Amino acid sequence: MIQFKYCLQIRGRPFSCLGSQVSTILSLLSIKGNWYLMDISTNTSGEEGVFLEFENTELLINYTNTVNQFLSGVFLLIERKIQIQEPMYTEDIPFRNDLEALLEIRTFDTSYIELYSDDHNLIEKLQIGLSKTLLGPFKLILKNDPIEKFSDDFY
Repeated sequence: MIQFKYCLQIRGRPFSCLGSQVSTILSLLSIKGNWYLMDISTNTSGEEGVFLEFENTELLINYTNTVNQFLSGVFLLIERKIQIQEPMYTEDIPFRNDLEALLEIRTFDTSYIELYSDDHNLIEKLQIGLSKTLLGPFKLILKNDPIEKFSDDFY
């Protein structure tokens, strides 16, 4: 199992894992690939489940725009089409990159989102793009930094 090198955590009072907020994050991506979603739970009647698949980011954005708010979810961006044998769950160890994911997005309990990657350029692009949006504050975590380091004063 490979651990992540970089993680952006987005959280704060104006942020609540809305589908529109996830769409904003996705709109910053120009990478082509397939999206694999697992452990998707929402507070709307949108499609939920252990496993959903989207052939590109545009289709995923269309889906996230139909969701009011994500309660949980794991989103994997992988360059090639693959068959996933075991689903991942939001509370699992992040970025189990045995699937060679370019990016992993996790939505947590309507309170924050984490973006994981080993690609510094991708994380930097997302960090710059996010700083221009109104999604709320975010922090960059480097590999081996405990995520629990974030405190309530971050809000």
